[in-house]
Amino acid sequence: TYFAIASASQPATCERLIEMSKGAASSPSQSNATSSLAPAAVVMRSSQEVLDYSPTACHTARRMVRRAWPGPTHFVLPGDHPDSLLSRLHESARTLITDRDRYVRLCRPMHPSIQEIARLAAGPLIALPLRNQDDNTPAVTAKAAMRA
Repeated sequence: TYFAIASASQPATCERLIEMSKGAASSPSQSNATSSLAPAAVVMRSSQEVLDYSPTACHTARRMVRRAWPGPTHFVLPGDHPDSLLSRLHESARTLITDRDRYVRLCRPMHPSIQEIARLAAGPLIALPLRNQDDNTPAVTAKAAMRA
């Protein structure tokens, strides 16, 4: 699957991802902050970063993260704690990566290039899976990703 990657610290790029995700939403009954958005996730650099976004993650969730690392992984964890890094992100970034119950989506992509970009980036990155416009299936070719 191809992804669009953007800096969570740049509101304009987050707004662009929001526009892209509105057309890629897989179901109108999704439980994100804006129900018509396709799910995006924060790209994690380390397993410890999970606690930055979900300080109240239970012991079992923490253990799962440690065991699954380095992934690829995808987690949905509580992000409603006042010490969560979510409170420091622009509203457009929070809209992309949280659902209406303030659960945050976190991922560790499989591709080494994305992992390296995340490691070198000054702030958090957001990954939005690209979908075919015709049938809303994941974009698995470069041609489909360019049309998404």
